[in-house]
Formats: sequence, C-alpha cells, structure tokens
Amino acid sequence: MSSLRTCLALSLFAAVAGCHSSPTEPSRSYALIGSGTFASADNTATVLGFHMSLDGQDTISATPTVFAAPQSQILFSTENFGPGRGHHTLELRVTSQTVSPTTYRTTGVTMYLYDVTDNFINGKLVATVQLPDQAASLNTGDTMRIGFDI
Repeated sequence: MSSLRTCLALSLFAAVAGCHSSPTEPSRSYALIGSGTFASADNTATVLGFHMSLDGQDTISATPTVFAAPQSQILFSTENFGPGRGHHTLELRVTSQTVSPTTYRTTGVTMYLYDVTDNFINGKLVATVQLPDQAASLNTGDTMRIGFDI
C-alpha cells in the first residue's frame, strides 16, 4: 500500500512540476506601478470625473473619481499586479467635464516594474520607464491611451 502512495505522490509531483516554464525556476510575480500628472492644457478647471485603467483593467488605485468642484490638474498613481515585461497601455478617461472637448496633457508619467515573487511588500525594482508627455483633445467619455514597453 505504501508503494502505491509513493507512486501517486511522485506522479502528482511530476505533473505539478511540469506546469512551470522552467523546471529549475518558478514563475515570477510582478507589480507595475506608475504616477504622473493629468491636466487641462491651459490649466482651466474642467475635470469633474476621471477614471484610469492599465492594460484594459481597472487598477488597484483606479476607482472612478468624481470631484465636487472642477479640477485643472489631477495627480494620479496606478498599480497592477501580474503584468511583467512587454507592451502595456495606460488609459486615462474623462468621465465628466465642464467643457467638451478640452485639451489635456500628461507630464512626469513614470512607470516602475517590480519583481514581487520573493517579497510582496518590498519587491525588487526590475525596470523604470519615463513616458513622454502627451496631449489630446478629449470629449466627455474619451480616453487618452499611452502605450509603452517595459
């Protein structure tokens, strides 16, 4: 009976071990974190509602925001767990504004990729990318999409 248990245990171990891309290295876990500024080009207070996503998914800190008074500038931060190296898209959407369309710009947007496999809280910085400033005329509900590779 113990031989049967040993065979089953070894079979299960082989099946689970075969799920990794490399038999010697476990798969890695990543956190993609970024921040920057989103503002009307002429600094007029027009933004009443704002939402952001990363790679088409809501990020941890990206709940839709509705402001009591129009804003001319929004300091934003975003983070998402799971994405690693490759192409990504940051999406910034104006959900409500006082004037439509309005030209908006992003400045100082920096994205950081952390390997959080061994330490979820204090991951190891793997890559940093400073995104070029962007500008776009947005109607209410339009999205500024910023693609980048990291």
